[in-house]
Amino acid sequence: MSNSFLENLKKRRSIYALGKNVKLSEDEITEIIEEAIRQSPSAFKAGLGTVLFYTDEDVIADLKKNFPLYKDAFDMFGEHGMGIANVDVWTALANEGIGASLQHYNPIADKFIAEKFNIPANWTLKAQMPFGSIEQPAGDKEFMPDDERFRVIK
Repeated sequence: MSNSFLENLKKRRSIYALGKNVKLSEDEITEIIEEAIRQSPSAFKAGLGTVLFYTDEDVIADLKKNFPLYKDAFDMFGEHGMGIANVDVWTALANEGIGASLQHYNPIADKFIAEKFNIPANWTLKAQMPFGSIEQPAGDKEFMPDDERFRVIK
């Protein structure tokens, strides 16, 4: 299977040694960021299956215990990681022509799903992603004005 998005995911890493030698203009970078945000999320209905995204609360608790300096930030770090996983799975599916939507039925479905699939008690359901064939393209999307959504500070 060839999936250019997955190949690009391998390139996406946390880079800490950053410089100013970028080939794109500030306007081009702003346009990329605005379009990525503008296009997230979109909705599809029904589906073939559902991806369930969980956080293992025991892992978060261990991190808080082992790294007390950052204990107040680990919940947020976990949410960041969850968001990255959501977008990566969603985009990888889209790259293969599979539609998906990101849903948050919590806490309505939590107990039912946990019982049905024998989910450990220390796992917290964060999101559900129904997926399947695209039976009809997504409708037109309305956007709030860019000057209300984005602020570019130079």
